[in-house]
Amino acid sequence: MAPRGFAATTALIGGLWALWHLPLILALASAGELDGRDVMAKTVDLLLAAVLVSALRYLSGSVWPAVFAHALFNNLFQMVQYNFMEPLREMPAGGYWGYMAISWTIWLIVDAVLVTWVYRTTGGRLPK
Repeated sequence: MAPRGFAATTALIGGLWALWHLPLILALASAGELDGRDVMAKTVDLLLAAVLVSALRYLSGSVWPAVFAHALFNNLFQMVQYNFMEPLREMPAGGYWGYMAISWTIWLIVDAVLVTWVYRTTGGRLPK
């Protein structure tokens, strides 16, 4: 897929990554571990994270920084959410969507910086 360039590859991988996680997210929602609104929110989170992971791949020329970032997301976000925050499912709608808006804004800023860096450094093509 790399010959298609950064944007097409990232969009396709992000969509597949979100679909891959959807059964787990739906299972957690049906078990009561996630609120129904989390299904949409987690899907958006995955799409935004996919840009960062893809950018690391393009900038490094290696899959390992992306693998490390994925492991870090899985562990760091769980630790923060379970140890330092009120559970998201217990938040009222205003607090929940406010948190998501702040989170997504930060993701978009980080993603914009990384996408700019990718295109300035690689032109949207994987380094040889």
